[in-house]
Formats: sequence, C-alpha cells, structure tokens
Amino acid sequence: MLKFLTGLIVLGVVVFAGINIAGNFALAKVLEGVLGVEVDVRKVQLGLFTQQASVYGLKIHNPEGFSEETLASVPEISVQYDLSGLLKGTIHLTEIRLNFDEITVERNAAGKFNLTELDAMKKPPKKASGEAPPAEGLPQPEKKPGKAPAIDVVIDEVRLSLGRARYVDTGKEDPTVREFSLEIQDEILKDVTDPQALVQQVVVKTMQRVGMNALMPDMGQFSAAFKGEAAGKINAFAEKMRSSISSKVTS
Repeated sequence: MLKFLTGLIVLGVVVFAGINIAGNFALAKVLEGVLGVEVDVRKVQLGLFTQQASVYGLKIHNPEGFSEETLASVPEISVQYDLSGLLKGTIHLTEIRLNFDEITVERNAAGKFNLTELDAMKKPPKKASGEAPPAEGLPQPEKKPGKAPAIDVVIDEVRLSLGRARYVDTGKEDPTVREFSLEIQDEILKDVTDPQALVQQVVVKTMQRVGMNALMPDMGQFSAAFKGEAAGKINAFAEKMRSSISSKVTS
C-alpha cells in the first residue's frame, strides 16, 4: 500500500511538472480551436497543492485578411480550480481573473471586423441549465446531432477587465487609428459553462464600447457587423444621440 501511494504521488508530481513544462503549448492549441486563430502562450504555472494556476504572456493573433499582427494581449490570467472535478470528467474552475491589457478592433477593406471573424463568433454556444444567457444579438443554438464533449467546463465566476482599445480602419483611403480606454474593471460573469460564450461576451462588450467611443461617424457600417437585437440597440443609441444633438442645435 505504501509503495502504491508513493508511486501515485510521484506520478502526480510528474504529471503536474509535465503540464508546467508543456502547458503553454497545450493551452495555445485549445484556444486556437475555440478562436480559429494563432495563439501564443509564454508560460503556464500550475500548483499541485494550492489548486491555483497562472497563465503568462497570452497573445491572440489576428484572423487572415487583417493587417495588424495582434488582436489582443493578456499579460496574466489567474485561475482557481477544483482538482476533484477532473475525477468526475469536468474541468471545474471556481474563479478566473481575466485582464485584457489591449484589444485591437480592425476593420479591413472588405468592411469586416476582426473580432466578428473569430470562429467563436460564428458558432452558436451550447446551452446549459443555470447558465447566463449568451451575448445579445448572437445566433441562438441549434439542435444538431453530434457527440458530446468528453470533458465539460464549468466556471463559477469570471472577473473580466478590459483595458485599452485600438480601433484601426484600413478600409478607408487614409487609414485611421484611434486609441481609448474601455473602462471595464472586474465585471463579474457567473456560471459560465461554455468558453465560446465567454469569448462572445468579451467581443460584444468590446465592440459596444468601441462603437460608442470611436465609430459614431461610421455607425451604419458598425451596426451591419451585428445581427438582431444588438444591432437594433446600437442603431437606437445612434438615433438618440443624433436627436439629442439636433434638439440642442435648434433650441
């Protein structure tokens, strides 16, 4: 029994050491599968006894057809996880602190936005009991036959911070670049069971802030990138702003 327990502990240490060494490559591949773009991860550090993990130097590249190299950079991600969940076939993360240092929103010559070209924005998120609804204006999930994933993901709480934004418009004759603060600090998202839905939340929040701060002259083109209720809300916001400006001019 003692030999068995010793062997089990040694095996656990070896596995965790392997994750710390090769975890950056593995995580990058998982994120690439969700986003559909190249992802770089400098380092993954996993604690065996603390049930804490840190991800350093995450860089998300732009989709094809866009001139900017980087779509987003995240200097550090802090994760609290429940190790016992893995024994039940579930990746249970009790908390993620996700702090985007900078996000680049680029509109290319074809009038497309880089964020809406991510794979996570083109696929309907899965729906789970008790999960927060998907981001507004996105396609609703369709029932399709298929094999369920082997491991489920459950995230109790996400603390989301969005720092700076760059809006790059290469669709104009004279390309423009604007920079401003997104001003989202520790916004809490509860009971996330789909990483794809989390990506959609980040994209929509970013695009809404960019639309309000940088795209008023191009609001029509900006709204065309969205469908349904989200586009309607953006158009309503633009109309309200125009009416407010008009009333002040005539008064």
